[in-house]
Amino acid sequence: MSEASVTSIEQPPLLLVIEDSNEDFEAFQRYVRRSPLAIPIYRCLDGDDALHFCIAQVATLIPKAPRVQG
Repeated sequence: MSEASVTSIEQPPLLLVIEDSNEDFEAFQRYVRRSPLAIPIYRCLDGDDALHFCIAQVATLIPKAPRVQG
């Protein structure tokens, strides 16, 4: 991979939390607010949601093939 293609793929880091309990997730959010973390936090309720989220994130990194007319 060339340096240009590596920099075009880089995304800001994010934190994926898989938690089905609202109370536990709220407690986690209170803890994170007190920390110096400045990254987006995404929540999934179960493993299926997390898998779909991860697939969607990877899909955004794959360059789209140009359309060929003719």
